[in-house]
Amino acid sequence: MIKSILQRALGSYEYLKLSYLLKRNEVLRDKHLGERAFLFATGTSMLEVDLPRFNGEVTIGCNEIFRHSSFPSFDLKYYVVGVPFRRWRQLGPRFTHEDHHQYFLNVDKAFCGRDTEHFYHATMHKYLEQRGLLSGISRYYFLRKSSLLEVDEQVIDLTRPGTFYDGGLTMMIALAMFMGCKEIYLFGCGYTYSPVQAFHFYNCMRCPSGGTEAEMEARLASFRLSHPESGGWDSKDTNVIELNDKELLVDYSYYRNTNEGEMDDFYLTHRIIKAFSESCGARIFNVTPSGYDSPVYEKIDLDTVLRVNELIK
Repeated sequence: MIKSILQRALGSYEYLKLSYLLKRNEVLRDKHLGERAFLFATGTSMLEVDLPRFNGEVTIGCNEIFRHSSFPSFDLKYYVVGVPFRRWRQLGPRFTHEDHHQYFLNVDKAFCGRDTEHFYHATMHKYLEQRGLLSGISRYYFLRKSSLLEVDEQVIDLTRPGTFYDGGLTMMIALAMFMGCKEIYLFGCGYTYSPVQAFHFYNCMRCPSGGTEAEMEARLASFRLSHPESGGWDSKDTNVIELNDKELLVDYSYYRNTNEGEMDDFYLTHRIIKAFSESCGARIFNVTPSGYDSPVYEKIDLDTVLRVNELIK
């Protein structure tokens, strides 16, 4: 309870100090009214996506999407980092403050010369200004009021602190809805799948085809050493997928409770988002790879997305 009170007090302080940064967001309200939007997270399934196919569309990417192999030819319209500055200050031993600075140096380099519009938590403003980062890039800011799970009624208004800003994915959805998009397609959102698909396209395990079982086990052992969070997963949690004729993807996945309405409902946040989006007349489609289900959002495969939206080139 004390923690909750302190968090609300901190949120009120941030609003009083930084709310002026949110006023500029008004120009984005219904900017893409009735249009479709394609949202790109960084899950393993992004290995199947050719980003330039979506040039000319309303596209929103987050976090390390700029590490994707096809990003140099991708015309990304909007870019989101959903973490407030204080979260960067609470980093553990595997991600140091120097790593944090390097991260934003990489962002600065990746977007140099582009007209992508950026979104950051308002507490990042001072840091970016002091470091002279992203100086030539159009930047917008948002503030989080509370978690989606802490309020009975949801509102998306980027000119005020809100509840949808719990990370890159929820912030991308909030931005798309605020701009009036009515069809929203999610890519690379492995934590919305069942079984959950872990890791990212840039740090998942890939190995050459044709190796022996012993070689595969050795690679798995090495991978687990560099990814401690995978240590409790056994062979039944591992899928081996053929990426092409030369390479395999060792795809870690695991199940979570999917009982709607239960206290341990892993997908509860997404059920709230889906219900709210439908009340606003928006549809969210989850681009889901073969072998996975989408317990909450409407499932669709990549080929269908390309065909229905006439994006086959």
